[in-house]
Amino acid sequence: MKVNIDVSGLNGQKLTGVGVYVVNLIKALQAIKEIKLSASYRISRIKYRKAIQEKVDISLRVPYNPLISNFLPKPYSIFHGPDYWIPNTKLVKKVLTIHDLSVFHDGLWSKEFADYGKMRTAQMLTKHKPDQIIVVSDFVKGELLNRFPTFEEITTTVYHGVNHFASPLSEKKKLEFPYILCAGTIEVRKNSSRLVQAFDRISSKFPNLKLVFAGGISGYQGAEIAEEIIKIKNVIHLNYVDNETMQNLIQYAEFVAYPSVYEGFGFPILEAMNLGTPVLTSDFGAMKEVSDGKAFLANTLNVSMLAESMEELLKNETLRKKLSVDGQEYVKGFTWQKCAQETIEVYKKANEV
Repeated sequence: MKVNIDVSGLNGQKLTGVGVYVVNLIKALQAIKEIKLSASYRISRIKYRKAIQEKVDISLRVPYNPLISNFLPKPYSIFHGPDYWIPNTKLVKKVLTIHDLSVFHDGLWSKEFADYGKMRTAQMLTKHKPDQIIVVSDFVKGELLNRFPTFEEITTTVYHGVNHFASPLSEKKKLEFPYILCAGTIEVRKNSSRLVQAFDRISSKFPNLKLVFAGGISGYQGAEIAEEIIKIKNVIHLNYVDNETMQNLIQYAEFVAYPSVYEGFGFPILEAMNLGTPVLTSDFGAMKEVSDGKAFLANTLNVSMLAESMEELLKNETLRKKLSVDGQEYVKGFTWQKCAQETIEVYKKANEV
């Protein structure tokens, strides 16, 4: 089976969740003999070609225009858009991955970005017309079908893998103090403000403990939130860190706090479990689904209750050890090899349409 995958989402210097998905899915697909894989990118990303090429060991085709794509060459039968985009063409079968529908939720993005996201989602679904749709959690599937119910028969949940994180590192911890780690960007959607407020309420009981953010400042109101949280005592912002440093930070944290308001999947939850670190996350949405009872679930929309949950987890070493053991066993089911095989099954369905 000949498949062309869109790698436009790899244009940035740092890999976001979508980028992690694309890179690792490509690696897993390349190891499967029945798949002949090629890659292309949207013409709007042409100036990022070098940055894209550095992230994948695959030759890039000429750029394509997703709006005028009936001129696409056809040495492949499946076009996979893993980053919300597929071309407007009938020459090939198309598979579209949808990671979340956060743009449909008020207050998580600027109005301009949300309006654009809604328009693009509707355009890809109703005009560009995928033959099959991959969603990354049952939560996202429910969100999609609630708004676009006619796509139920062609929508399949395929979970990400998390075995891109290596085994626990043997090197010394990089931070010489106890800390809670929040792995991810600072923005409204990640619930950064409430996490800091909750930490501030309990920090006097743990005078040596710090709250460490490892991630950039992006998304809605990220700069304003970052400006406020760094004023709080014992809160540290490291910005983006490389993968090795991130693994080290996760491995030695008291626990990873992932209190998001909205996620489609939530990589850091399972990445932490993979390294044996307990996780505190939100008791709703994809966070609850993906953690499947192997994380400490908290009402992260209520600062008082979030603070109480953080304090309970810090004081209960037995619980942290149990979460560590249960999480490491549970996460073995999330591999990129499994993700690739299930993705191929979706490709086969697209060919049958």
